[in-house]
Amino acid sequence: MDIIILAMVAGFIALRLYSVLGRRTGNEQPSEKPFNIKDLIPQSSNQPITQPVDNATEVVDLHPDPAQTRLLQAIFEIDRRFDPQGFVVGANGAYEMIIEAFAGGDRDTLTPLLGDDVLEGFLAAIDAREAAGQTMESKVVNILATEIIDTSVENNVAEIVVRFESEITSALRDSEDRIIDGNPSDADVINDVWTFARDAKSGDPNWLLVATEREE
Repeated sequence: MDIIILAMVAGFIALRLYSVLGRRTGNEQPSEKPFNIKDLIPQSSNQPITQPVDNATEVVDLHPDPAQTRLLQAIFEIDRRFDPQGFVVGANGAYEMIIEAFAGGDRDTLTPLLGDDVLEGFLAAIDAREAAGQTMESKVVNILATEIIDTSVENNVAEIVVRFESEITSALRDSEDRIIDGNPSDADVINDVWTFARDAKSGDPNWLLVATEREE
């Protein structure tokens, strides 16, 4: 697992959406016919789902190929409350929350959100930064697009790989508050690929971040 930390920094969200990733509300009306995951996925690639996020527009890309659609259906067959659109919206919230918690050195928030290997890497980076007397400031200016790019189900453990394209401002400061990397006024376009996993049969609705990668 390729742990990318030092270039990913604070966000601005306050909602804790990780506990509802991929969950339906429970208030939906029952259907008279078996549910098909395709009912939740736009069939035209020219009609992506868009959702306002503050002053920006979040583009939710849910146009998987037939193989991915079958795998999403497999998750639903195990967990009948799974909703891919809800998952993507929640993943955006988790993405910003995790970045924010890392930047703030908030170990308590990170611990229940991350798989063991990722958590170890995140905490090691926080420890190293603090030992050097360094601080970070950054902001997720906008999530430009979110896309499910891969899915797998094995022994009831579901993994969903998500690509985030975002604009992030970032600056790393030394113990004298001097900027040694980045620019707090200049946003970079970042492409992160994160893998979320959970036991689809578990009563715990939380998805854990189990792998991260940055696309160059």
